[in-house]
Amino acid sequence: VFVINSRIIDIYNPVEATLLSFTLLVLGCWMLGMLVYVVNVISNNKALGIAIACILILISPIVIYYRIPALYWVSPMTWVSIGCLTPVLDSDYPSVFYAAGMFMLMLTVILIILNKHTARMEIKGDYHG
Repeated sequence: VFVINSRIIDIYNPVEATLLSFTLLVLGCWMLGMLVYVVNVISNNKALGIAIACILILISPIVIYYRIPALYWVSPMTWVSIGCLTPVLDSDYPSVFYAAGMFMLMLTVILIILNKHTARMEIKGDYHG
């Protein structure tokens, strides 16, 4: 059974909640995908990037179950749900702006690392000409 927290209904109208959820989900998925890609490119090991993504994803339900506010600040996949953020929960939890800002910061850092690493890579291939 899918249950929506009544505070979400009180705080957001349906369009706001949908757009906010969509934006956080896109940022979270993009960050996770780019993290897997950059770890795989740097380590030359496909399993390492996937393992890191699995850990980040599997930590989220544990954080939500135990409701320890400090863990919400370092668990990026909990930031995807507006039900896990400040307007819905009390002020000890991250805000929507924190979540969006951290996703943007993490994406920026990942893209900079990827840019620096791929600038030094040599493209290998056969040249017929």
